[in-house]
Amino acid sequence: MKKFASVVAACCLLMAVSMPSCKKGGTATPSVAQPSLNQLFAGLRYTPQTFTVQAGRDTAVFGAQGTLMHFYANTFLHGDGTVITSGTITIQLIEMYKPGDMVANRTTTMTTSGQLLQSGGEVYITASMTTTSQYIGVNGLPSNTTETVLVNKYGLGFPQTTASTTTMQLFYGNTNNPDSVVTWDAADTSTPGKVAHGADSCPCPRAIPWYGFIFDSTGNLGLLNCDHFLHDTGLTSVSAILPDSTFNPSNTQVFVALPSIPGLLETAFGDGLQSYNASIHMITLSNFLGNKINIVPIGISYKLIVISCKANQLYFYTQSGTIPSTGIHATATMAPMTQSAISSQLAGL
Repeated sequence: MKKFASVVAACCLLMAVSMPSCKKGGTATPSVAQPSLNQLFAGLRYTPQTFTVQAGRDTAVFGAQGTLMHFYANTFLHGDGTVITSGTITIQLIEMYKPGDMVANRTTTMTTSGQLLQSGGEVYITASMTTTSQYIGVNGLPSNTTETVLVNKYGLGFPQTTASTTTMQLFYGNTNNPDSVVTWDAADTSTPGKVAHGADSCPCPRAIPWYGFIFDSTGNLGLLNCDHFLHDTGLTSVSAILPDSTFNPSNTQVFVALPSIPGLLETAFGDGLQSYNASIHMITLSNFLGNKINIVPIGISYKLIVISCKANQLYFYTQSGTIPSTGIHATATMAPMTQSAISSQLAGL
């Protein structure tokens, strides 16, 4: 079967900090749990698309932005590993093909080991099945049970506008804790179906022509990414000075999107840690290991995005230009903005 991938990227760097307060005399007051960044910015995340397919059948489904999901007759598994041969499977899908999509959903294009990636798109996929029990529930009606479904393998395609000779690789996403930004681990490329040697036409019947990078043996659900490693020695740093101490890493996240890397449709980069200089209220991005601050390519057009949430009020700042060799050093004048207005800004990236 043909293989596929696509080319878009976004890196998001976020960090949350909370500290207990103390009274004079050394008696600690009860600490108030600080909202996580996931909680503060949950409203920016996308609502999943929902599809239904029949287990035990070969079925192709396309997302609104063109993501191909090709489920085989033996794709779906019960929790004990047995194949589901019949029944209705509910699929939920979030598509992230532009930097703004990835910022809104707090994903990134960096590996767990701190290597930068150029992404051809990211998706989030879940599968479940609802069955009706033979037993009567307390309301006098048969009770329903929803089972989380596992997968054996399936085909996953990331769309492109035209054919491509770029080689892309499948990555699986993870969050190290509930408030962690997503990082990526490469799928096992020694097994077939985890590398796409160019973007090809869709192997499934479709009225509208489709090109993309196709991985025909995807073995995971959840967060999936189509990438290749970025090798660029001309890198520099990114920092943002916030208005005052009330804006800090516990309520603020900084992103940098690079929508015009030559030869790619759209790309964005960020990082995994935000170091904070409290004396000047400055956040500096670094890789997820914290040992590298030169993370963005020199001479490329960029958009810097800073989002904060204080007392249930969102704040937003953006700046654009060409990345100088001395790095991006922005003074972020944060302006109050509604959630819908920020979503519109991100959709334009």
